[in-house]
Amino acid sequence: MREAAGRGWIVTLGHCTVPFPSQEAADQFVARLRQRLAAPHQLPRRDQETMGQAQD
Repeated sequence: MREAAGRGWIVTLGHCTVPFPSQEAADQFVARLRQRLAAPHQLPRRDQETMGQAQD
């Protein structure tokens, strides 16, 4: 995260930049993103993937 000379704050995600009007807004975005990344994620089982494709 960096300050953009008088234009707010910028959060960089890989090659993408996301502008924010304040450091507080940028901090909230980063905190929320970290929560989502740290949350448990369940990958679909292989048989569920196959069944879902067969129904399409």
